[in-house]
Amino acid sequence: MQYEKSCGAVVFINNNNEPQFLIIQQNINTYWGYPKGHIIEGENEEETALREVKEETGLIVQLLSGFKHRIEYRPRPDITKEVIFFLGETNSKDVIIDKTEVQSYQWVNFEDGIQKVTHEVSKELLKEAYKYIKSR
Repeated sequence: MQYEKSCGAVVFINNNNEPQFLIIQQNINTYWGYPKGHIIEGENEEETALREVKEETGLIVQLLSGFKHRIEYRPRPDITKEVIFFLGETNSKDVIIDKTEVQSYQWVNFEDGIQKVTHEVSKELLKEAYKYIKSR
């Protein structure tokens, strides 16, 4: 059994006290989700999330303390994948996608995000992120 670990972030910007979320469409699977990627040796989870957001979107984000969401799934029977997601706030909508990894992006409100993200675990993650933002 092969084990893989990635980290990423649900990125948002406050728009008149209503968060707008950044979702991206991957090149490989064409699903809609959030920036994420593999940990490089020597990095911690937060550093990986910050690097992946910057590489895939060009954005610099501030990770909110207290939010950490773990997802585990099996992309194939012989692989278990763990993804740790943080919540990252940005003050810029100036996305510059890495076209080798990302096909497209959209800024969406919560309701549109729930409709647009592909996987059920991504919908649950967005619900948790939205609830956390609104409780601050």
